[in-house]
Amino acid sequence: MSDYDAIVVGAGIAGLGVASQLQQAGKKTLLLEMYPRAGGRMQSYDMPGGYRTDIGLHMIEMGKKGYCHELGARVGKEFEWAGFSVTLDLYEDGAWHDMQTFIRLTDEEKASFIEVMKKIAVMDEPDFKAWDNRSFGEWLDAGGMAGNLREVWENMSMIMTTIPDAGEQSAGECLYIAREALVKGRAVLIAAYPRGGMWGVIGPLVEAFQELGGELRLGARVEQVACEGNRVVGVKVARKGASPIAKEWRFVSTDLVTAPLVVLALPIWHLDKVLDFDRRYS
Repeated sequence: MSDYDAIVVGAGIAGLGVASQLQQAGKKTLLLEMYPRAGGRMQSYDMPGGYRTDIGLHMIEMGKKGYCHELGARVGKEFEWAGFSVTLDLYEDGAWHDMQTFIRLTDEEKASFIEVMKKIAVMDEPDFKAWDNRSFGEWLDAGGMAGNLREVWENMSMIMTTIPDAGEQSAGECLYIAREALVKGRAVLIAAYPRGGMWGVIGPLVEAFQELGGELRLGARVEQVACEGNRVVGVKVARKGASPIAKEWRFVSTDLVTAPLVVLALPIWHLDKVLDFDRRYS
């Protein structure tokens, strides 16, 4: 008999969301997070002078109209949001400037920008799918985007994805985000901040999971997903207090925690640390 019905690895917003819904569905769920606090790439940091710095805006930017708010509602939590921002201030030469002052488009370019927005607003699933495996840079090339107009679109796609190079961004993802923002907020980019910063979202999701009876373990590093043949049987978790020398040589002592379902809510660049992708051995 397994220790749990399900194990979720990674307590960011994705892991917290799926773990809460598994627990809500009656599955005894364990949520493992290698860091000492939940949140993943959505964090609030208290700074000297009473300031708070947050990261993860790209995950919640549509506020009450976005999927983040819907996720909270599914598990019985409603987040409180500030109003949608109407602009973005950038700091240069010792002063704050409205982003609009940096956008230098001719009347012709503005007209072109509006026409492109109209086309994106009516895009549907097949349109996004057609661009899923191609870069946003390719989409800009296909549309003949150049000069200042291209720079504007590249800046917006960078804000959407947090990836600076349009050649590495998914066109399907960027176009979907833009379509959702246009339909729900009548702008390519909209943003609403949660009250209390990012912890105003993460904190309630942690509460929801634990109130539903789920178990959250912080500081628990998963070393490997355990399988028997083609069937997952659980995860191997690093034993606390293990020798740092053994860890350096990857001879880490682990404990097996069993479950017939394992969900990896991890950044893609961490997957090869817990899964063996070498076809010779797996």
